[in-house]
Amino acid sequence: MFIYILFLGYTLSKTLSDIMRKANSKTFSLSGLTGSLFYIFETSLFALFFFWALNGFTLSFNPRVIMYGFVYGIIVVVSLVPTIFMYNYASFAYITFLSGSLSLVFSLLAGMTVFGEELTVEKVVRILLMLVATLIIFLGRNAEGKKKEGADGDRPEKKRHSPKLYICIFVSVLLGCASTVLLKFYSQDAGVTDQNSMFFATNIFSALLTLPILPFTMKRDGVSLSDIGKMLKSKKTVYSAITTANSNVASIIQITLLSMMEVSVFNPIAGALSFVAMAIAVPIMGERLNRYTVLSTATAILSVVIPALIASVI
Repeated sequence: MFIYILFLGYTLSKTLSDIMRKANSKTFSLSGLTGSLFYIFETSLFALFFFWALNGFTLSFNPRVIMYGFVYGIIVVVSLVPTIFMYNYASFAYITFLSGSLSLVFSLLAGMTVFGEELTVEKVVRILLMLVATLIIFLGRNAEGKKKEGADGDRPEKKRHSPKLYICIFVSVLLGCASTVLLKFYSQDAGVTDQNSMFFATNIFSALLTLPILPFTMKRDGVSLSDIGKMLKSKKTVYSAITTANSNVASIIQITLLSMMEVSVFNPIAGALSFVAMAIAVPIMGERLNRYTVLSTATAILSVVIPALIASVI
């Protein structure tokens, strides 16, 4: 029963994340890497208080906790770079489809090679259905793009898929998989303290790692200290704080779920619930659910239901 409550919390968290992503779309509108790095720095500071308060204003560290926090902090910062640059080379739909598909395959391989998880029929069915759901979203975005193109009467310049695109996607997916593997290791490590202390350490390192880079990106992007000050004074910083709290809750739920189930099972189910969250968030944001979103969500739900039925029969 507890695992279903956690998955419900995960879905609600993903729904709020989708809603806040739109609210945050102009939060850090500065050009280049500066806005994104400052976003990490600011949210890291918010997260420090969150995890400290959540742990009863007491924290417990040892060398292993600090090591995990340092590595996770590096993953958080480094994963930002390919995420930014890969959109210069291809459409959002294409990147979503390819990275989503690779992520599912990587999670299966990571579970088998790193944690010795078995390859079962239900796991294969679950991943295949999630690939279909991702493909539907890809086709839907392409169809909408062509419709807009026809309405505008202009044909946008086609983006060239250079080798840099596939390097960025590969690195991004690999870092995402590494993040899941690290959290799984932490959940199984008897030599660590508590998860809130580890996430606290992560945010210390992510803030410290971005701080020395900011002056260089500010100079390159033409961003002044007064521009940073305007962001801090903006009411959208409140949105950033809400997003941080929600993201931190999601991290706690994720590491708890990973302690209870296999990586190759968690990732496809989490992906399916992300489709459900998107379907819930779209009407809340005042947008219309198209048939592609509905169909992909239904397929994602089937990816959870059908493997469960197969497992009960086998």
